[in-house]
Amino acid sequence: MQITETKDSPYFLLDRNLGLIMLKGRSSLLKTKEFYEPIIDIVKIYVDTNPGYTKMIVDLNTFNTSSSKYILEIFNILRKLIKSKLKVEVDWYYDDIDDSMNEAGNDYSEIVKDLPFNLILKN
Repeated sequence: MQITETKDSPYFLLDRNLGLIMLKGRSSLLKTKEFYEPIIDIVKIYVDTNPGYTKMIVDLNTFNTSSSKYILEIFNILRKLIKSKLKVEVDWYYDDIDDSMNEAGNDYSEIVKDLPFNLILKN
């Protein structure tokens, strides 16, 4: 599944063959539920297939509060893979000029402690 980025919505990719989930761009939607609910559904279906390895890349420039709730929901769904003894990790990218994205990544990693988080400074 792939969703094209707009000025207010991020690019989304779920590639089952690669074990890759990606959110990239800006997530400042007014209709967050309409955007994220199909993503939540497809991630649940993906997780139920017991993939051997999953990497989620989060490379957002900004996101609003309503988006943050859905991002956390995706992380919580991915935690099921840990419970099934399957490998999963999150690469959270942040820019050194925007401390808020670094802080958000740290906050998420504390909330979902059992989900391996890699905080990665963009070049």
